[in-house]
Amino acid sequence: MNPQKKFGIPLRRQSIMVTILVTAMTLFSFVTALAVHDLGLFELDRNATDQAGGGDDWSTLYTGGGSAKEFTGILDDIGVNNPVGGAQFQGGGSKDDLNITQWLWKPGEPLDKDDITNAYAAAYVNTVDTGSNNVGDLIIYYGLDRFSANGSAQVGFWFLQDPNFGLTNIASGGGFQFSGVHMNNDILVQSNFSQGGVIDRITVYKWLNGALVQVAAVADCLDPANPNDDAACGTVNRSPQTSPWPYTPKANEGSPGTFLTGAFFEGGINITRLVPDAGCFTGFIAETRTSTPFDARLKDFVTGNFNLCSISVTKTGDTLSKVGDPADYTVTIQNTGSLTLYKDDITDTLLGNITINGVNQANAFVLTNTCGASLLPGASCTITLRRTVQAGDADPLPNTVSVTYRGKSDLSGSAVSGTDDHSVNLFTPSITFDKSVSAKLSKVGDAVTYTLKLNNTSSS
Repeated sequence: MNPQKKFGIPLRRQSIMVTILVTAMTLFSFVTALAVHDLGLFELDRNATDQAGGGDDWSTLYTGGGSAKEFTGILDDIGVNNPVGGAQFQGGGSKDDLNITQWLWKPGEPLDKDDITNAYAAAYVNTVDTGSNNVGDLIIYYGLDRFSANGSAQVGFWFLQDPNFGLTNIASGGGFQFSGVHMNNDILVQSNFSQGGVIDRITVYKWLNGALVQVAAVADCLDPANPNDDAACGTVNRSPQTSPWPYTPKANEGSPGTFLTGAFFEGGINITRLVPDAGCFTGFIAETRTSTPFDARLKDFVTGNFNLCSISVTKTGDTLSKVGDPADYTVTIQNTGSLTLYKDDITDTLLGNITINGVNQANAFVLTNTCGASLLPGASCTITLRRTVQAGDADPLPNTVSVTYRGKSDLSGSAVSGTDDHSVNLFTPSITFDKSVSAKLSKVGDAVTYTLKLNNTSSS
């Protein structure tokens, strides 16, 4: 056989093809390292250390940098309810497919491989249109690290809307109750992976009318078979990695400051794409389960605040007026959160109802109103009003505006509220004259001086 040929292909050309293939694989590996997916917002690369040119990483956020709209912080397993140790789930009712009202917790730690040491989540707004991931989409990145990596793991992440979610000290069933309930479009991400970090599956669910509904089944972020334009993914470290924050693994498995192989999990999800009307998340839970079924008993958890919706309300206007004169007011509402909000109620203690249940009311005081049905993140709207001061009005004349928006277009879900007050000082105009004379007795030819003094006796 011609030594310059193999399988009918000239070796020179074969070398070129190998070079191209290696280059393509290198580029592909670099691109997929930026999943969900190729957005350049955050590095999902099996470590927590920021690499140049790949977006933020957990180390960026931990040290106070980055461009996240919201960050839980690095949440450890030591909480206010148990300051000398962790907290874990208790009882057979603590399952993902059951409502929070059936969950119980107790102090202590589960089996080592189920023991969460830290958990974290961050919200971003997408700035790159990749086809299915659009500009303005809400992207959430999440992660946890574990005390031991000796064995397979089942982890989950809840994004909750009920602002009342938390732990209570109400005893029940050998533990204590949680507060709050599941709301439609609460999001759950579950993943199973082996000791070596090989992910078996990643599944995304939403809570709907008392049950979990699957909305996506996805793959490892760095799996070459995973599509670049995915809506969610997760990945696990397959070698020891430096921890940017204090981390101490099980003594016989590793050293402080280094994540054990298979102990660090991270992932991302495009909330807007998978659950377009998700609503306003307020809470975050990272959890572990006893086994792979999605309804297996829950073991360990870490919770934190994760408020993605907020508004600011400012009321300005005239500060001095009197009976019969008009007093002008301006109400400015700004969406200071990460999600589009929907107008529910706007009321004023002096000026009455402006909007009720999303419907603008007939209000003679309203001059202009730019507040439509929705308000985009960062956007503002204004309402101008005028009222004539009436006899008998309080002095000063107080007034407070209260504003409520919601994260869903049907005005369900948790409310986001704000208020601001204003006061007008009223005055009553009045004057008095004082008249005095230089002499009480005079005669023809004498000069007499009269003095008139005008006094402003108006109320201030």
